[in-house]
Amino acid sequence: AGVCGVLSVSSQRSALAGVRVYGHGEHDLRQLAAGRMLHPRGMPLRRGVGEVLSVATSDTYRVAGVAWSIAQQAATMGALLFASTALLLISVPLGVAVLVGAALVLWGMQALARPLERLGMIEQASVAGASEVATDAMAGLRIIRGLGAEDEVTRRYRRASAASLEGAVATARKLVTYDAVSQAVAVAYLGALAFAAARLAAQGTITVGPLVTVVALAQFL
Repeated sequence: AGVCGVLSVSSQRSALAGVRVYGHGEHDLRQLAAGRMLHPRGMPLRRGVGEVLSVATSDTYRVAGVAWSIAQQAATMGALLFASTALLLISVPLGVAVLVGAALVLWGMQALARPLERLGMIEQASVAGASEVATDAMAGLRIIRGLGAEDEVTRRYRRASAASLEGAVATARKLVTYDAVSQAVAVAYLGALAFAAARLAAQGTITVGPLVTVVALAQFL
């Protein structure tokens, strides 16, 4: 319990640091994006108002999330190394199993995440397209009414909005599948580790105290 408490506190502190870096990073990215857009020679290609808005909001939000991910992964690696060291001191086979199993789990989940990354990029592009159509329509509303082109603009926005919706739904479905697979893999991995520790305890290789420690560390991992 004490070991898991120390690891939990360390992870929470790393998460708080990530939140601070994330907040400042998102603000700085928005300032940089605005400065680049407003600079006379800031962009080689002209961007629509909607696309600029999407970049300055949704895109900066996702890019700044890298800071959160780095802090979270650093805390995860620190906890993994600490727990693996403790398990190695209890039982070398258990410690090796944790390291090898963690490497296999990370490799497998990374392979599953690649389609999700591609869908995320498609979703961002479709959101920017829908936002651009909407802002262009609002900027030229008087001209659109004068030409009687309301129906055509409505059709264009509906197509762009439908594409954005399809991208968001596809990404959400893939994310739910990824989370479900991640949870299943984690349960199987930790169950196998706890079973191996119980076998060692039954054989007298480790005592009840180390068994409880192994199970606690397994749950934390």
